[in-house]
Amino acid sequence: MFPGEPPKFGKGDLSDFMIWVYSNLKYPEQELKDSVSGRVILSFWIDSTGQVKNDTILRSGTINFDAEAKRVVELSPKWIPALQDKNHHFAVLETIPIDFDFKDVKFSNKINSLKPKVIRKKHAR
Repeated sequence: MFPGEPPKFGKGDLSDFMIWVYSNLKYPEQELKDSVSGRVILSFWIDSTGQVKNDTILRSGTINFDAEAKRVVELSPKWIPALQDKNHHFAVLETIPIDFDFKDVKFSNKINSLKPKVIRKKHAR
């Protein structure tokens, strides 16, 4: 259980951040040329002011995948920091996977998989 309110990315959560990440990633040219896919797992802190800091690669993809993942996470807009007791902001460590798939170089499949599914009900007439 989270001790208070988790950090918010804009009006959303970590899923919204992941959509933002994939919308800003650029597939490294060399890996695309060589048809290479991979996964980078990195952690970062969202500090008590909402800044993303101290990103660390926990699992490396390639040098270029790692560099691109770090580049995008470091560009993150400010978050709304985690909140405890309605007036105490605190730092939170997040860990995310970033998948690079040479068959999805624009990350559109990945972005679509992260978007909330809208369920439409058919109305009887």
